[in-house]
Amino acid sequence: MGIQRIVIALACAVLTGCAEGEETSPFPHKANEPCPSLPLTELDDAVIRICGMIDSRLVDQLTGILEKKTVRVIVIDSLGGEIEPSIRLSRIIIDNNIMLLVNEICMSACAQYLLFSAPRIGFRENSLVAMHDTQFSTNILRSPESLTERLKYVSELEQQLYRDLGLDQELLTLPLAALQVECVVGELEASGSTVGLRVKSKFDWFVPSNEFLLARYPGDFVTDLPQVERVARKVGRVSATLGRFTRFSAETDYIFSVEKCISK
Repeated sequence: MGIQRIVIALACAVLTGCAEGEETSPFPHKANEPCPSLPLTELDDAVIRICGMIDSRLVDQLTGILEKKTVRVIVIDSLGGEIEPSIRLSRIIIDNNIMLLVNEICMSACAQYLLFSAPRIGFRENSLVAMHDTQFSTNILRSPESLTERLKYVSELEQQLYRDLGLDQELLTLPLAALQVECVVGELEASGSTVGLRVKSKFDWFVPSNEFLLARYPGDFVTDLPQVERVARKVGRVSATLGRFTRFSAETDYIFSVEKCISK
């Protein structure tokens, strides 16, 4: 895997050029500092802070910035976003060798695309990483006749990203399987088109353990991984509004159910 912890002094030098021998956080701001009002903010000449959903407008804005200057670090707080813009952002991270620092939350598309694409990643002690489904995994639950060209195309974008990163394709299905899907409810639509699949599952989010990340992340860590106890407390707070959470379990049955829920 080539996974190793980079000395903090190196990350420090990249960000702020701190004194030789000084160990400090690679984060350019203090913990618990609230997100700026804008989804994308330039903190200094080489650091971008992203707060919020990932969409085409945000990615276009970052692309414009990169045409003018180098970006070395992205500090992120995100509940996720649209698949295609998220994969575009992943490609930008890869092509520009950008380090990703998870400040508080990295969920959904942030965790399943951006996190694995960054050559170097760092966390706070209580950073929450949570996953659920991918287009590839929900396509498995569909009947062949319901698979549109659009759904196949988005699934292929995911698969190609994972192939380019050298990731096992099984990683595209593990998070959804860990939710313990019970049945398919129906289509998820937006703006008159199908954008996903609604399923009934025991859990709403999959919170990977540190062991899970260590075994699968292909890059380098610039910090220690989040502390389990601190993350568990954050999960308790977030779950009050976003649903239930589970950690990876070796006993999880990775067989999907394709039965339809019976309306009562």
